[in-house]
Amino acid sequence: RQYDRALIISKGLNAKTNFDIKEYEEEAHKLHEERRANPSVAKAEALVQNIKDEFSTPGRGRPKPAASARSIPNLKEMLYDMFIFGEFSKKTGAGAQK
Repeated sequence: RQYDRALIISKGLNAKTNFDIKEYEEEAHKLHEERRANPSVAKAEALVQNIKDEFSTPGRGRPKPAASARSIPNLKEMLYDMFIFGEFSKKTGAGAQK
């Protein structure tokens, strides 16, 4: 499924995926509903992400990460943003309305 998520992010809604793209859209909307139902969880997730971003950014007295160190993107989160707030929300007609 991670392969499909990466493919949708890079190729858009016309990507040839192993699973139906609607499943990923439903997953994004489920996450959106969970966050709307419990905003404190969304705030905590945002805080954790900000801390991760802060410590992964070189500078400010921190050593530059080793060339072999790689960050793994959160593809589920990226698709959430694209389906709920981004370019896909306009194409599917879904957006934050669901």
